[in-house]
Amino acid sequence: MSANRLVSTLAIGLGLIVESYAQYNTTSLPVSNSTYDYIVVGGGPAGLVSSQRLTETGKTVLLIERGGPSTASSGGTHLGGCILGGGGSINGMAFIHPTSFDFNDAWPETWKWDDVEEASERLYARNPGTLLPSADGKVYDRASIDLMEPIFKEAGWVYNDGFANPDNKEKVYGRPQVNIANGIRSGPIHTYLPLAQASPNFKLELNTKVIRVVRTGSLITGVEVENAAGRQIINLKTGGAVILTAGVMSTPRVLFNSAIGPAAQINIVKAAETGITVPESDWINLPVGLGVKDHSRYYIRFNVTGGLSVKTTPELLAPTEEEKQLFYAGSGVLTQSFQRLDLYRAHTTSDGHKIYFQIHCSSRTKDVVELMIMISHGITSVGELGILPNGNTAFIKKPWTNTDTDREAWALALDEFLDLARKPNSPIVYTGGPNATSASILSAEPQDVVHMVGTARIGTDDGRTGGSAVVDLDTKVYGTDNLFVIDASIHPDVPVGNTQAIVMVVAERAVERIVALRGESMKPADVPASYPTNEPSEPDCQ
Repeated sequence: MSANRLVSTLAIGLGLIVESYAQYNTTSLPVSNSTYDYIVVGGGPAGLVSSQRLTETGKTVLLIERGGPSTASSGGTHLGGCILGGGGSINGMAFIHPTSFDFNDAWPETWKWDDVEEASERLYARNPGTLLPSADGKVYDRASIDLMEPIFKEAGWVYNDGFANPDNKEKVYGRPQVNIANGIRSGPIHTYLPLAQASPNFKLELNTKVIRVVRTGSLITGVEVENAAGRQIINLKTGGAVILTAGVMSTPRVLFNSAIGPAAQINIVKAAETGITVPESDWINLPVGLGVKDHSRYYIRFNVTGGLSVKTTPELLAPTEEEKQLFYAGSGVLTQSFQRLDLYRAHTTSDGHKIYFQIHCSSRTKDVVELMIMISHGITSVGELGILPNGNTAFIKKPWTNTDTDREAWALALDEFLDLARKPNSPIVYTGGPNATSASILSAEPQDVVHMVGTARIGTDDGRTGGSAVVDLDTKVYGTDNLFVIDASIHPDVPVGNTQAIVMVVAERAVERIVALRGESMKPADVPASYPTNEPSEPDCQ
């Protein structure tokens, strides 16, 4: 059964109980004694960046995170991103600086690269990323680099430093750009959160789920939350604002529950236990959940005819004593990500679309090298996100490679890599057979990458009057006075690389605009010296 049909069937099945839940209200819920100027919903990268920057206004800031601070070593093994740090706490640590055309191609005016470049510089001053995470300046477990670099060079690929030349994404390879510092995972938990916690105006509330914003017409007055103690209301101070940074899947949930979005989705909430707290006359009909995009991926693997000695996953999970000692000193293979090389390529389809690909090259099994190929910027595939009666969001239409244009681009990309293994004396052989083509690979469904964007798009075309935008150029939700969204939900297109860095750049820029809109000013926090980046002195992969 399709997701669309499932949602429709469940909604019809629940029709008999619509009236009982339609009268849901919050008047019986306890109200917190504390009020705040800003309530930020979601402790992922966007929430950590924005909440810290908002403390620089001198206003009181509450950051609410659904998950806890746990890591796998202390009991947290779920990978849903509901954890302090969000996706940045569980991802592969890729930290690919956005290109200028990531903004110039699809973002509206006032959000082009010239407009956001200063915001990116503020981010990179605190959180630069690195090409060489090991403090001793060495690259470890480099057998796959030594194998594949000559193959790529012979095929016309050239080395590029992704930090120095982020716009060079045409048939280039280089060291992976990663969010690692001092030998461990970096990110805004290290580079923004401590600064926020040093402010007396900041409070962090963990293990607390925001159900909806509380509003009277266009005015948001607070949020309804749920934690181990039950549900309660946390109110804003007069003149305060709520900022949603709950992510592409959860920000729409909060909006739907707040009677903001397509009527079909709001009615599902109304008929379910969550209920709707505002009269239908105050519903705000916006295209929340429409036009979502994501990278999709295929893996291709090659057997290495002469053998390949690498650190396998089981070996990395049981490091030697020497590897442990190196790690304690911020060096060694345990300080690295799984990627060994990153590649970028663009292909132009027969209908004129230029579509980019990002590729991670790695080896986690002896005698095998792997390419994780992701279709990215320029894709034409879109999906739709809705909500189920149980309160979870789900795809009504999947966004992964669902157009002929994207499938054609995939064929061009895959065949190019398969051809590398067919060259005379090639040291690699495709595991699917020497005569395999892209068609055989594309016969399988692509995998999602969870770099989703676009469930609450930014723009000037107000979605209430037939446009595609949910938030305006100041990231304020259309039809509201003081509700903002600044996570990947507002991004109109996927970037060439992953979404970590660009989400943080956008958060920096969005806070700047929100503060200006509200007539406030910021005094930058005192920042300690940034982490060392340990950059290589030689512009190659040697």
